[in-house]
Amino acid sequence: MLGGFLSVLAELDNDALVQAVRARAMPACGEDVRILPAELAEHRLLIGAAESVFAEVLANPAPAA
Repeated sequence: MLGGFLSVLAELDNDALVQAVRARAMPACGEDVRILPAELAEHRLLIGAAESVFAEVLANPAPAA
């Protein structure tokens, strides 16, 4: 599963990407490899940016005193 800016790689030429991964993987691990773009589509970068803004709040939701 590729997300964020890496999902563009799968969209450009997924077959070539899969072949490159298989060529560099151990044979048993590369046989059934599938590479899929994340399903957030055009919203993937916006959602990632929003998550980074709220990362501190998510890590420590207690209000500051």
